[in-house]
Amino acid sequence: MKIVTMAGALKSAMRIAGFVIEPRNTLPILGCVKFDGAKITATNLDMEVEAKFPAAQANGAACVDFLSLNRLVGAIPADETVTIETNDDGVSLAFDEGLYQLHTLPASDFPDIGMPKRMRHEKAGEQIVNAFRLVSHFVSDEETRYYLNGICLDGDLAVATNGHVLGNFPTGMSFDDRPIVPRFAVQAINRIGPFKSLAVEKEQMRAEFHFDGVKLRTKLIDGTFPEWQRVVPELNDDAPRLIVKRSELLAAIKRMSSVRLGRTHLVTFAAHINKCVAYSGNVDRGIARERLPSALVENAPEPVTISFDAKYLVLMCGAHSRSGTLVFGFNDAGSPCLIASEMEGFSSILMPVRSGNDSSAIMSIDMLARRSVEQGRAA
Repeated sequence: MKIVTMAGALKSAMRIAGFVIEPRNTLPILGCVKFDGAKITATNLDMEVEAKFPAAQANGAACVDFLSLNRLVGAIPADETVTIETNDDGVSLAFDEGLYQLHTLPASDFPDIGMPKRMRHEKAGEQIVNAFRLVSHFVSDEETRYYLNGICLDGDLAVATNGHVLGNFPTGMSFDDRPIVPRFAVQAINRIGPFKSLAVEKEQMRAEFHFDGVKLRTKLIDGTFPEWQRVVPELNDDAPRLIVKRSELLAAIKRMSSVRLGRTHLVTFAAHINKCVAYSGNVDRGIARERLPSALVENAPEPVTISFDAKYLVLMCGAHSRSGTLVFGFNDAGSPCLIASEMEGFSSILMPVRSGNDSSAIMSIDMLARRSVEQGRAA
């Protein structure tokens, strides 16, 4: 094998390979990248990525240790010409001022994840690329419910949930049999960039995504995604709605985390007419009260409350990062909360929790309102 290319071009290809290479491997071959002409391939047995790079010369095949090669190439100036060549001692890498010998394994040892020989690709529009990016926030990492560890392509929607939050977004395409693209593949897809086409074979449990100069192949999750539509609330005509600035809400939650109780930080919202406050804590650990001055409250002639786990509120703010406002709609304190924003088509659900702070939160509405008036008079 002999490869002649620029260090910068090889570094870019190695960066993409690094999305698949795992830090620790029981099989040495999984810590290698396979060179085959002007492309490199990396795999973890569940997913593989292939990246092309420009080369003045590229022939033959060999497997080279990823970590060593990546560190070395990253320390060579991008405009330096490098030559990678097999010899009796393994693989050498040469550039103007250096000659390195690297560990290698036979290319024939490199594993194949068993992709179908022919897969029917469909052009991917901007909509499905956005769908992967948006709903990836809601993918679970819980091992016991492995079937939630990915994005389900359910008809014309991309859906993900971890049991506490759920998001769906139209893909502009239609998929049969509800295939589930695994979490690690989704993460790699979002990091590589917009994909141009995809092919999904549910029967053979494989999917392939094509980018500019890059191919990502992955196994699908062998499981059944739950009937998520059952938790989507049908809001009553008189259901309360809270409209808040996303940045204001996120800042308040971060400040309130100073009085969190243990691992779980619960935040209770109390709303009445056009006043909304967030309440957290207890008398033993401290109390946080924040008025959300920009909040608009609809359909709350009497005080209403609803509580959430703060970490999922933060996650929701991150998912709707391109929106200035969030709209919380719910029938009662125990029902799923539908969250919408200016991001058209993006639907998300946040499950409430019981905090036991309802009465204290309601009392905070008048307390903070009086304080605001007193401060205004003092000013």
